Amino acid sequence: MPEPNGRGRREFLDSANQALSELEEATGKPVLIVEAPELKVLATIRRAGPEDSSHVLRIKGARTGRPIT
Repeated sequence: MPEPNGRGRREFLDSANQALSELEEATGKPVLIVEAPELKVLATIRRAGPEDSSHVLRIKGARTGRPIT
């Protein structure tokens, strides 16, 4: 899985940024944002389990299927 790269280069609503920050603070794990053009919905999130290094937020709208940089 790609390395987490933060949210600094993708703009979200303040409320979404707040929710992602709270998730990171509560769990101590970063959120990996991945482009997923195949999604039928705007976005999905998979919360990290005990053995995972990061949560994964997949967002629609891009064409590459790669991590957001």
